[in-house]
Amino acid sequence: MSCRCFEAWFIRADRQFASKGVTQNSTKYEFMQTALPYEVIMSVFDHVQNAPTNNMYEELKKPLIERHALGEAFKLDKILADSCMGDRKTSEFCRHLCIAVGSIISTGVLKKLWIRKLPRILSIVLTGSNIKDIKELVTLADDVWEVSC
Repeated sequence: MSCRCFEAWFIRADRQFASKGVTQNSTKYEFMQTALPYEVIMSVFDHVQNAPTNNMYEELKKPLIERHALGEAFKLDKILADSCMGDRKTSEFCRHLCIAVGSIISTGVLKKLWIRKLPRILSIVLTGSNIKDIKELVTLADDVWEVSC
């Protein structure tokens, strides 16, 4: 599994379980053990070896997320270094940053980071606006970007 975002993997798995009517914790647990790569399961072998009898799925889910989640400082450094708008719409880029940072930073800091990473002309326009709400700012950014491209 090249993706280190186990939170997203479990959201998807939980939705699939719900759509298929899978409600038994033990069934979810067994599926997870077969669906995840060997090296991932080995990272939580202590939990697999001593599996609780109740709430098995949730009890294995917690350490998987904890042990494989990137540290907050590392995540933020990576975002600051690697994130650029590229050929995305400004709203797509903002969503990308929101997902990437999770709850590491406040909405206000996210807004400043997003504006700073936008093309200079767009950054100037948005900084000069009186709009405080990030959703309204994203809409304005998309509109301005469409006109300027």
